[in-house]
Amino acid sequence: MVPAHGIYWLAMLHAFGFSDEKMPQLLVHGFWNSGGEKMSKSLGNIVDPSELADTFGVDALRYYLVRDIHTGKDANFDVERLVMLFNTELANELGNLCNRALNMSVRFTDGIITPGGPLTHDDMALQQSLIDSTAAYTKAMGNHEISMGLEALNRHVTHCNQYAERMKPWELNKNLENKERLATVLHHLAESVAHCAVLLSPILPEASRKLADQLKLPALNDLKLPDLKWGLVPSGHEIEKPTPVFPRIEVKAAE
Repeated sequence: MVPAHGIYWLAMLHAFGFSDEKMPQLLVHGFWNSGGEKMSKSLGNIVDPSELADTFGVDALRYYLVRDIHTGKDANFDVERLVMLFNTELANELGNLCNRALNMSVRFTDGIITPGGPLTHDDMALQQSLIDSTAAYTKAMGNHEISMGLEALNRHVTHCNQYAERMKPWELNKNLENKERLATVLHHLAESVAHCAVLLSPILPEASRKLADQLKLPALNDLKLPDLKWGLVPSGHEIEKPTPVFPRIEVKAAE
């Protein structure tokens, strides 16, 4: 739904000589409300973004502001949802994937990523999940639906964490006969982290760079969506021990 005053911009552009064919697309963001009402100084319900960034960090604030509002629609600002979304989707899901994928690679294969052995149904399903999620992400971002793009990214992250739980690389590591299988599983997780770093870069560029640094793949910072394909992490590539990119926000800080 486009606010009524949006027609003024089109009328002015017509007056400047823009033809219908040259008329740009009108993209209108919604309002952030507070307590169900529009923010205003008179009501005293305004929110200071600088204070939020100081309290929760820039990444948490940036993520929330594009994750919890749909383009063209109003949304209700809720600091508890800011904390919940960051802790759930970034700290618990993506952060957990990154930390254990890279940590296990350092511990079990000396940080060396190799494709390993033959692929199983689970491996192919993970690769398909990445293809599907990237396609959904690309379509959503092309339609300025950033929140839906992040939903698509999160679906693949969830798939990866479930894959790790099923494959149990920590159990595979106990038997030398599973060396190739272990390498395959860790390769799929590291590859997914590399793709996630690129997909996250328009939203959280600093966090994306940190992930690329831990993968020792600075070239990820320059990749675009059309560049994404399986094999971002080359065979024999060495990574380093990770440090948490998305530390949890403690409830005390939120209060």
